[in-house]
Amino acid sequence: MGDEKRIARRGFFRRGFLEAAKVCVDTVSGFGKGLSRIEQHLQPVGPEPATRHYQARPPGAVPQEAFLTLCTQCNDCVAACPAWAIRKATEREENTGYPLLEPELTACALCDDPLPCIAACETGALVPTPRMSVRLGLARLVPGRCVIPKGQDCDLCLVYCPIPEEAIRITEDGPIIIAAGCTGCGLCAVMCPEEALSIGAV
Repeated sequence: MGDEKRIARRGFFRRGFLEAAKVCVDTVSGFGKGLSRIEQHLQPVGPEPATRHYQARPPGAVPQEAFLTLCTQCNDCVAACPAWAIRKATEREENTGYPLLEPELTACALCDDPLPCIAACETGALVPTPRMSVRLGLARLVPGRCVIPKGQDCDLCLVYCPIPEEAIRITEDGPIIIAAGCTGCGLCAVMCPEEALSIGAV
């Protein structure tokens, strides 16, 4: 359950379309070249750029210096995450092999206590932390993207927030993020169709 199970919204829909195309082509002979053209069209041009998204340690992580000392890169927290939100840093990233999250791409599900990733850690790199006290980062509104100030109705960020009213509130000017309550889980950012929310450091 490493990088291959990482789900990003854009990649998810592109892969889903490709799989559907393969099913259709497999049932009709003589369309191999058509599938080849579809695959070629869907493949990204050149290597994927290095990540520019905010990265965080798993819930309950001790401070960075201690984390890098205590974490054995055992993969237990990665395997325990039901949302596939935790992955290991790749060779192109800093601290290769250590677990991390990119909540703006794959949100933390903020599971019920005790969080399975924390419960799976036996080295002390992740310490028991109530879900309400998790602080992975902080959600921020991206100027100009939210449709609410434009007169459209939307409350998806509030609906998908695991602790609504404590972390986010809706006004006529758009959502207001309450820093004291936001866990930085990324659910609001992932579910917003306008990509009007981002996750950054606290």
